[in-house]
Amino acid sequence: LGRFAKWQDGDLVSSVSARLTHADYSVRQSAARALSRLIAVGDRDLVARELARLRDANPLVRRSAAIILGAAADRGDEQVTSELIARVSDPELAVMHGATVALSSQGRLGDAKATAALMACLSRSSSDEIRKATVVALQSLAAHDDAHVVETSLDLCVGNTNSRVRAAAIQILGKVGRRHDENIVRAMIVCLEDPDTCVRAGAAEVLSGITDRGEKETVSAVIMLLD
Repeated sequence: LGRFAKWQDGDLVSSVSARLTHADYSVRQSAARALSRLIAVGDRDLVARELARLRDANPLVRRSAAIILGAAADRGDEQVTSELIARVSDPELAVMHGATVALSSQGRLGDAKATAALMACLSRSSSDEIRKATVVALQSLAAHDDAHVVETSLDLCVGNTNSRVRAAAIQILGKVGRRHDENIVRAMIVCLEDPDTCVRAGAAEVLSGITDRGEKETVSAVIMLLD
């Protein structure tokens, strides 16, 4: 439908939108992809309607509204961004995920409120799906060397009890961190001794990107892994 249907067909948009609340996850995903091709960016009437639906009592309605707003709103629309940030803390996981995905395409680079909300979501979420979406959103929105994102990620990668959160924080540091940042280098060397394989692999990858080839401290730390 996204490829062959007429663009901005109101009846079709309504029909596809209804499937965003379908019980089958694959149907919801397909509907979201189709909508991204059917909706006109900047349609103010559609945006106003979905902002109202974002406060609906039904979590599936809120989720579908978030997805539509991510496709329809002008990037950086302050009202939409503010409402999506609020939904990142929604009590329903499906809504949190929809809002997180929407923010990654709708928010502005370096938006401090958005990145703070996403970092908080990353640290508390128990869902792998939400963590993955949060990493993607932060990699899209966090400015290079964003002090808050870097500091929070450093705390998470060495101090969080969930290995998947630690691994996700390392991914973010690899995207946002500055080359030769001594704090990141030290943290990654610590993470090379993490009991989790994914954390160790992620730390080694980040080190390869932020340090110079042949740097003695890094090489020594990697050699220790061979023992």
